[in-house]
Order: sequence, then structure tokens, then C-alpha cells
Amino acid sequence: NGTLINKTKNRHGRKTGGISVRPHVSRLAQLRKRGFVVGIYSSATLKTCKKAVAKLLDHIRWGDECANGASAGSRLAPEGSSEKKSSSSISISESGESRGEAGDFFQYLLHREFCELAPGIAGAMWDTVKPLGRYVADLNKCILFDDDEYKVLESEKNHHVLVPEWNGETADDTLTCLVESTLKHIPSSGDKDV
Repeated sequence: NGTLINKTKNRHGRKTGGISVRPHVSRLAQLRKRGFVVGIYSSATLKTCKKAVAKLLDHIRWGDECANGASAGSRLAPEGSSEKKSSSSISISESGESRGEAGDFFQYLLHREFCELAPGIAGAMWDTVKPLGRYVADLNKCILFDDDEYKVLESEKNHHVLVPEWNGETADDTLTCLVESTLKHIPSSGDKDV
């Protein structure tokens, strides 16, 4: 929550379960086309991650404007994606590899069970950190884009890019900048195990 999506809040500040997708998330497809392996590492529950991934896939598949309800006009849907799939069609192996529809884009979906409890690190008893090295074959070929610096282990800070937290603003081009910068400065290894 805050890097690719935002769980919406009601007027009392409580999260309602609604998920908004950060503008330009469809640009992530450019990374896949250039051979990058794309995954998600979230401290959210598997249930929340499945809902978020379903929304993200809609934006990637149909384009951000169409997924937000704008007219598709003459845009054609990608082959084999004429019907929307529910989050229940997303499955995860014990190692965090995505299967089914999610695995076609996000090779990994690491959720709360893949995090390590770190009570109080950011002020709450349920705080977690993300031990990336446990689940990645070669940490030197991996970058974690996250909006929380405290969730990264000290020994893995060189593999972290701090992304500004997204709070639902529509005029946000962070993902465009991130994808363009990644493609310009970091060559893809094309390795499947990264």
C-alpha cells in the first residue's frame, strides 16, 4: 500500500477495502518486454494481495484509462483476455511464485507470510520487514522498489529504491519515471531465477 496501490479510506480515516491503482502502472509492462522479472513483495495479507494483483492486472492488460472505466474506443483487448478474472484465480506456491493469470505477469507474489515480524520498528506491534535475500536466488540482480525504508533489512539497503508514497493523487508520474530510469540505467539479465 503506497507503492503501486492505495487502499482507500472513508471520511473517518478507516480503510474501506477499496483499492486504487497508481497512475501509469501499465508502464510496468515495458520492464517485462525488456526481460525483467517483475514481482510483488507486500506486507499485506494474501487476501489483500490477491485483490490488489487482480486490479493491477486489469490496468496492465487494458491500459490505465480503460481499467478506470474510460471508453476503450478502438483499443483491442490482448488475445485471450476478453473476460475479467477474479482474485480467486490467483494462486501462490510455497516459495512465493505466482501461478495462473498472476504468474503471466508477476512471477513472484510475496505477501505478509514472507515477511519477518519487527514489532515497533515503525511504531506498531505488527510492523514487518522484507528479507529479500531469503527468496531471491541472486540478490545482486534484484531491486526492491518500496515506499517504506524501514521495511528493508540493513544488509539489503543497496538493493532498495525508495519510492514516494502514493496517497491517491491522479497527477502522479512516479511509475513512468521509475520505469524509464530503470530501462536507461539497469540492464536486464533475463534470468528466470531472479
